[in-house]
This record gives sequence, structure tokens and C-alpha cells, in this order.
Amino acid sequence: MRKLAVVCALTIAMSSTGVAAAGAAPDVDVARPVIADFTGDGVSDISVIRPDGSWLFVTDRLGIGFHWGNGYQPGRNDRPVPGDYDGDGMTDPAVFIPDQQTWMVAPWWGEPYTIRLGQLGDIPVPGDYDGDGRTDPAVYRPSQGAWQIVPSGGGGFSPVVFGAAPDIPVPGDYDGDGRTDPALFQPGDGSWVVWRSSDGQRTSERFGEPGGILVPADYDGDGRTDLATFQPATGDWSIRRSTDGAVEVRHLDAGGPGLPAPADYDGDGRTDVAVYGVADSIWVIGGTSDKVKFGRPGDVPVAGFYLPRVTGP
Repeated sequence: MRKLAVVCALTIAMSSTGVAAAGAAPDVDVARPVIADFTGDGVSDISVIRPDGSWLFVTDRLGIGFHWGNGYQPGRNDRPVPGDYDGDGMTDPAVFIPDQQTWMVAPWWGEPYTIRLGQLGDIPVPGDYDGDGRTDPAVYRPSQGAWQIVPSGGGGFSPVVFGAAPDIPVPGDYDGDGRTDPALFQPGDGSWVVWRSSDGQRTSERFGEPGGILVPADYDGDGRTDLATFQPATGDWSIRRSTDGAVEVRHLDAGGPGLPAPADYDGDGRTDVAVYGVADSIWVIGGTSDKVKFGRPGDVPVAGFYLPRVTGP
């Protein structure tokens, strides 16, 4: 396993998760980062963030925990924003600190650094908007319907107006060109509106039922983000497959209240449905027969911080 080079001390604040309720892809060869992959092996790690700011993940059946930063004190409005900010294939711990209008990123190799971006009330929407294989810091400002993105490839983006309150940002690579597309879920009529980076066109499709949590991800492995919702009351996942447009319903029984934590836990290139039990800290992952106990009450799965979220704690 690679050396954990940054084990220097930030305590990341945790509040409630705030997850929101609810043609052929271009032939592009792009590196697609695996979420919550702290070891760089191409497999998402079972991992949690504790209310005290600890990040813990499982590798080779061992739990590894760490803090990072230097004297940082958590704030109630801070949001973990994990991502591969340096393009080395490993997820970097990071936090959006709206009270200070900054992002703090701790790459595994190198010193932690900050980026000035955002303010209180902004929703963090990190993604690879320029297609270089690195996560770009970005925020959506509901009050203005504006997206502000700091591309890792250099240069700067002017704010792009796309959306209005109470739209919920749901960015993802919906057209399969290797770049994150700005996208919105409109709770009024259940429409997903995508601004495709491949051709600049906007698409709109209604999908989802009231009470669902938005969980867009690439569940069919074609390189495109699929529209998807999770119904916590029933444990049902509804997925609109981008490969053929069919709606697939999967059931995952966590045995009680749970938080969705979709990620690629087996490294096959497809996102697995998964739920983290908030009462018993049991992980239930679709496609496997094992239930994994990891974490403790109050923890939040790292994969949950990739999901759409609303403003506020």
C-alpha cells in the first residue's frame, strides 16, 4: 500500500448529511476517478467521517484512521468535499469552509493548501469539469443560480448562470465525454436538466418520486451518469439506465434506517448500490452477500458526500 504521506492533523466538521430529496455516448478514452478510493487501487473503500472530523477507511480488512490539517477547528457549516484533486488516482481529504470562503485540500503527496472559493449559502459541487482527471473545486450559488468553477487545468471560469431556487445541483458526466456536466433537479416537477459539455445542449427528463434521495451515478458501467433515486422508507433504488433508457428497480434491505453510499466497491467499473446503517453501522452492498460492520453511530459514509445536498447544516 502506498505510504500515507499526509497524516498531519485537520479536524473536519460534520453535520447532518443534507442529501436532497428527490443516444450513444461519445467514444472518448478518459481516466475516470473512482470515488472514495484512498489507496489508488481502483476500488472504492468502505469509509466514514466521524463527527469529530476523523476519516476512517477499510483496506485489507484493516481500519485506518487519520486527521489532517494544522490547527483547524471545525465549524458547523463546513462540508467535507472528497475528491482526486491532484490526479494521482487517490481520493484526497478536503473540506469547504464557507465562513472563511475557502477550500482546504490535503493531497497524499505534498502539503495541504487552500483555494479561495464560495461563501455561506453556497452548495459545493466539485467535479472534473475540464476533463483532465482531477477534481475541480466548484460551488453553486442558489441565490443567483450561478456556478463558479476553479479548473485544475488552469485559467478561470466566469460564473455561469444556470438554475434558480429551489433547484438542486446534480452534476455528473451525463454524456460520457469525461467532463462533469452542470445539471439541476427541479423538485417542482421532478425534472433533471443537464447542460451537456459535449455539445452545449440542454436536456430535460422527469424522473423520481416524492420522498426519494437523489443518487445519480454510473450504475451500468457505460461511462455516463444515470438518473437515480433511493427511497429510504422502502429500500428501493430506481435507476434510469443510460445504456437503454430502461428503469431498473433494486431493493436493498439495511434492516433499519440507512444512508445511501453508492460507489464501486468491487472495482468492476459500475457503481454498486449500498446503504450504511445509521443505528448498527452495518454496510449492505448490492451484489454481495456479506454485510460489513464498520463505523459507529453518528458516522457518515464518505461516499455520501458525493451525493447532491442542500444548503444549511
